[in-house]
Amino acid sequence: MRGLVIFAYLLASSSVFAQSDAALQERLKSIGSDPVALRAAVDAGKKVTFFCANCHGDDGISKTADVPNLAGQNPAYLLEQIRKFGNGERKDPFMQGLIKSA
Repeated sequence: MRGLVIFAYLLASSSVFAQSDAALQERLKSIGSDPVALRAAVDAGKKVTFFCANCHGDDGISKTADVPNLAGQNPAYLLEQIRKFGNGERKDPFMQGLIKSA
């Protein structure tokens, strides 16, 4: 779940969609090697994922059968799904509204 929280921080803190995969990996590596930056990213990510946890669970394990688990998912896959919800390629009124308001 910590990886998801850091990932959420990156989504909220910059135009991560415009970054290349290599740039994003470098940023993750940089955050991971700096204890202060890592703590700040985890704390900020927890704030961003507050709404996610309502349905997807605090640890990424869904509370209901109709909501997918996020724990263990590849961050690149999650980013792609968020992008698809944001631009309408993937349809779910709740998720589309949530992504657009984030």
